Amino acid sequence: MLENITPDQLSGRLIIIPIISTRAFFERSMQISPVDKKEIHFLIPGKPNGTYSDLLIDTLFEIVKESDYLIDLHSGEMIQSLIPWVPIPMLGNVDMQKKAVLPRE
Repeated sequence: MLENITPDQLSGRLIIIPIISTRAFFERSMQISPVDKKEIHFLIPGKPNGTYSDLLIDTLFEIVKESDYLIDLHSGEMIQSLIPWVPIPMLGNVDMQKKAVLPRE
Protein backbone atom coordinates (compact mmCIF):
# COMPACT_ATOMS: atom_id res chain seq x y z
CA MET A 1 0.00 0.00 0.00
CA LEU A 2 2.79 2.45 0.79
CA GLU A 3 4.16 2.11 -2.73
CA ASN A 4 0.87 3.56 -4.04
CA ILE A 5 1.35 6.87 -2.22
CA THR A 6 2.38 9.71 -4.51
CA PRO A 7 3.93 12.40 -2.25
CA ASP A 8 3.54 15.21 -4.80
CA GLN A 9 -0.23 14.62 -4.79
CA LEU A 10 -0.50 15.07 -1.02
CA SER A 11 -1.23 18.27 0.79
CA GLY A 12 -0.48 18.41 4.48
CA ARG A 13 1.28 15.71 6.44
CA LEU A 14 0.87 11.95 6.25
CA ILE A 15 1.78 9.97 9.37
CA ILE A 16 2.00 6.21 9.02
CA ILE A 17 2.25 3.98 12.07
CA PRO A 18 2.48 0.45 10.68
CA ILE A 19 2.59 -1.40 14.01
CA ILE A 20 1.69 0.00 17.42
CA SER A 21 3.40 -2.73 19.44
CA THR A 22 5.98 -4.95 17.75
CA ARG A 23 5.94 -7.38 20.65
CA ALA A 24 2.16 -7.84 20.43
CA PHE A 25 2.42 -8.12 16.64
CA PHE A 26 5.06 -10.85 16.66
CA GLU A 27 3.30 -12.74 19.45
CA ARG A 28 -0.02 -12.32 17.55
CA SER A 29 -1.56 -10.89 20.68
CA MET A 30 -4.17 -8.62 19.15
CA GLN A 31 -6.30 -7.87 22.20
CA ILE A 32 -4.18 -8.10 25.34
CA SER A 33 -0.75 -6.54 25.68
CA PRO A 34 1.79 -9.32 26.30
CA VAL A 35 3.80 -6.90 28.46
CA ASP A 36 1.28 -5.91 31.16
CA LYS A 37 -1.82 -7.93 30.17
CA LYS A 38 -3.98 -4.81 29.59
CA GLU A 39 -6.65 -4.49 26.92
CA ILE A 40 -5.25 -1.51 24.96
CA HIS A 41 -8.56 -0.72 23.21
CA PHE A 42 -9.92 0.73 26.45
CA LEU A 43 -6.96 2.92 27.47
CA ILE A 44 -7.59 6.04 25.36
CA PRO A 45 -6.08 8.56 25.88
CA GLY A 46 -3.57 6.59 27.97
CA LYS A 47 -1.34 7.76 30.82
CA PRO A 48 2.21 9.05 30.37
CA ASN A 49 3.21 7.72 33.81
CA GLY A 50 1.29 4.43 33.66
CA THR A 51 2.23 0.92 32.60
CA TYR A 52 3.70 -0.04 29.23
CA SER A 53 0.25 -0.12 27.58
CA ASP A 54 -0.83 3.18 29.17
CA LEU A 55 2.30 4.87 27.84
CA LEU A 56 1.97 3.21 24.44
CA ILE A 57 -1.58 4.50 23.95
CA ASP A 58 -0.71 7.92 25.39
CA THR A 59 2.13 8.23 22.86
CA LEU A 60 -0.11 7.12 19.99
CA PHE A 61 -2.85 9.54 21.06
CA GLU A 62 -0.35 12.43 21.23
CA ILE A 63 0.76 11.67 17.66
CA VAL A 64 -2.74 11.57 16.15
CA LYS A 65 -4.85 13.87 18.34
CA GLU A 66 -4.50 16.92 16.06
CA SER A 67 -5.24 14.97 12.87
CA ASP A 68 -8.01 16.08 10.56
CA TYR A 69 -8.50 12.48 9.43
CA LEU A 70 -7.50 9.13 10.84
CA ILE A 71 -7.56 5.91 8.83
CA ASP A 72 -7.27 2.72 10.83
CA LEU A 73 -5.88 -0.10 8.71
CA HIS A 74 -6.75 -2.55 11.45
CA SER A 75 -6.24 -6.04 10.07
CA GLY A 76 -8.13 -8.41 12.29
CA GLU A 77 -7.42 -10.80 15.10
CA MET A 78 -5.90 -14.21 15.61
CA ILE A 79 -8.59 -16.17 13.76
CA GLN A 80 -9.16 -13.55 11.08
CA SER A 81 -7.18 -12.99 7.92
CA LEU A 82 -4.64 -10.20 8.15
CA ILE A 83 -6.06 -8.31 5.18
CA PRO A 84 -6.04 -4.49 5.42
CA TRP A 85 -9.37 -2.69 5.35
CA VAL A 86 -10.30 0.94 5.73
CA PRO A 87 -13.42 1.96 7.64
CA ILE A 88 -14.85 5.29 6.51
CA PRO A 89 -17.31 6.94 8.90
CA MET A 90 -20.27 8.43 7.11
CA LEU A 91 -21.18 10.68 10.00
CA GLY A 92 -20.35 14.36 10.14
CA ASN A 93 -20.72 17.08 7.60
CA VAL A 94 -21.00 16.52 3.84
CA ASP A 95 -17.62 18.15 3.13
CA MET A 96 -15.88 15.61 5.40
CA GLN A 97 -17.74 12.76 3.71
CA LYS A 98 -16.66 13.90 0.24
CA LYS A 99 -13.03 14.10 1.35
CA ALA A 100 -13.17 10.65 3.00
CA VAL A 101 -14.56 8.75 0.00
CA LEU A 102 -12.10 8.12 -2.82
CA PRO A 103 -13.39 8.53 -6.35
CA ARG A 104 -13.93 5.25 -8.20
CA GLU A 105 -11.96 4.71 -11.37
